[in-house]
Amino acid sequence: MTSSLKKLAVLILSALILISFSIILTPQAYAADGDENSVELTVKAAGMFKPDSASLVKSGGKRTLIIRDDSTSYDKYYVGKASAARLYGYGSGAVNPTQETIDGKNYQVFTVDVTGSDLSKSFIISTHSKKNLTWYERTITVNEKEKILDTVAGDGASVSAKDGVENSTLKATTEEIETKMTEEQAKAYVDANDSPLLVAGLIGEIYIHPKKTAEEQAEQAVLTEKTAKIAKYAYVKLSDEDKENVPEIPDGLGYEYPGAGGADYFVSTGDASKDDPLNTKPDKKKEILVCSFGTSYTDSRVATIGGIEKALAKTYTDYSVRRAFTSQVIINHILARDEEKINTVREAMNQAKEAGVTNLIIQPTTLMNGEEYDQIKRDVEQNKWDGVTITFAEPLLGMAGDSADTINEDKTAVARAAAEAAVKDDGKDVSALTGDSDTAYVFMGHGTGHTANITYTQMQTAMTGLGYKNAFVGTVEGEERNDPNNAVSVVLKKVKDGGYSRVVLRPLMVVAGDHANNDMNGTDEDSWRTIFEKAGFKVEGQIAGLGQIESVQKLYVAHTLKAMSEQVDQMKKDSDATKAELEKAKAELAKAKAEYADYKAKVELAASSISGVKAKASKGKKITVSWKKNSKAEGYKVYRSTKKSKGFKAVATVKSGKTVKVTVKSGQKKGKTYYFKVRGYKKIAGKTCYSKYSKVVKVKAK
Repeated sequence: MTSSLKKLAVLILSALILISFSIILTPQAYAADGDENSVELTVKAAGMFKPDSASLVKSGGKRTLIIRDDSTSYDKYYVGKASAARLYGYGSGAVNPTQETIDGKNYQVFTVDVTGSDLSKSFIISTHSKKNLTWYERTITVNEKEKILDTVAGDGASVSAKDGVENSTLKATTEEIETKMTEEQAKAYVDANDSPLLVAGLIGEIYIHPKKTAEEQAEQAVLTEKTAKIAKYAYVKLSDEDKENVPEIPDGLGYEYPGAGGADYFVSTGDASKDDPLNTKPDKKKEILVCSFGTSYTDSRVATIGGIEKALAKTYTDYSVRRAFTSQVIINHILARDEEKINTVREAMNQAKEAGVTNLIIQPTTLMNGEEYDQIKRDVEQNKWDGVTITFAEPLLGMAGDSADTINEDKTAVARAAAEAAVKDDGKDVSALTGDSDTAYVFMGHGTGHTANITYTQMQTAMTGLGYKNAFVGTVEGEERNDPNNAVSVVLKKVKDGGYSRVVLRPLMVVAGDHANNDMNGTDEDSWRTIFEKAGFKVEGQIAGLGQIESVQKLYVAHTLKAMSEQVDQMKKDSDATKAELEKAKAELAKAKAEYADYKAKVELAASSISGVKAKASKGKKITVSWKKNSKAEGYKVYRSTKKSKGFKAVATVKSGKTVKVTVKSGQKKGKTYYFKVRGYKKIAGKTCYSKYSKVVKVKAK
């Protein structure tokens, strides 16, 4: 069962258990079995709902309360409050009263299972008036000793279904809002008819597939932008309680994604102002278009996709770097919740065409050349134009290959980056992957029906080849696809057989979105966290995407450079390319290579640190600080403080990367304790760049 469907099930169940019993049964469920006992109850009624008779039936260990009403005013009833009935009463939670004729008189029969309930404690039944489109609450109390049933108006009295905003007419209502009303008219309608169900239907109108043609998509984009504003407006108007009760998109009404949406659709997942959608027209004739499936998890999008885009923009300054998503659903979600517009591939390429882009590099952020990669290629092919040279860069892990043992440098590099990031965030070093440990590091990929699914098995091969004996790879879809290598049941067995007591879960995905937060680290029965916890393991979840790791960003930058080189090679073969154009392209490529070399040097220096730091005091208040050589640095700076964690100031600069010690002769007082740390530096592209600081050491001056 998907997480979205489970949410709906849990939401409906929660509404039902607001009262002391949870199952509504029809009379047929209580057929006589030889020990039936029926007790007639005297009805005391106040208000409009005045039942004619009631009885308490005991049969087969069950108890059923049967209420007969000779009125025909009510077409449904719901066990629970009227406010909940308005949300769920038109779905599986509502029941049609049965019809019964006694002595020629017609009755509507309301049947409720009260097995195990204390009937002296009141409960609520809500009945629906078809004429008034209103749910009316009835507080029911049964005095079994005196055989009396009391019914009065409930605390909530009544809740209007509001001008037809109910399941049966919801789709027609939301379509009219989208296609026939102006924005002002739509807001006025919401003002008069706000309800969680209406919000769910409006979400359904914007939770859609992309249209096939550019013309259809352009028309749809206008409607979607308007409807997204109305949906957000309708959500904001709700009370806090109603916001929590927004149901998922109803099934069977014609919406494209029933079961999606729900109460958390408009809940923030980060500061959208920190995200640059890169959706304006390119200002250069050369462009890198970064194509992603996308994620609505804002913080992850900023750190991962945004991190990759920023790395490319910093490295290749002669290129415009822009963004495109392939998921229309995610684009619309971000638009509705955050009012942030992200381009589709089609929209981004149309902008590039209008701007006169002549050289286009497509850099997918996909993990592999699977279904999403193929979709990007199709989108690009369908929207290319005359006069542009388009080159595809490789996905993160390169091409899939044919066998489980086929790995490349990319897969090895990503396996190392993912595993080292996991142990670091777990407060350990690399030895936790190669030595004895009580912890298994489990990496969850997505999985696919595409032949590229073998990539995940190859990543396990890469982990094993690096000596990471307690690193395991599986996929979300492994169980569903009966994957013998990557199913969670297979991974669980490996962890059990390894004798581990603790599990760290981490996504093997570029972004940490819905799958990471729910399928991996959620609380549903089929989440990996739940599965491992039920198996007796202590579980820790790390919500971090591969795209936020700097070495992974560097790998994308390298793939883009390779694509640039291929583009120049293609120009050499192209008879239409003039000598001047080719020479210009060669010069630009040389510059790109130099920029990449600078970027790589910066990243490698920033990722390195100084180790082996020691401080020794000698007479005369002199202190000698020594350390191990850092091959990435051309010099070092030494810092001193009288406190362990703050107040450090540079006291010495060593301009040679080969010299690994310095004596600080001034500034110290005899008998006082001092703290020292060191970091490396190097001039790169005219700027001074630094390594990480070393660990702090202390020494007392003599």
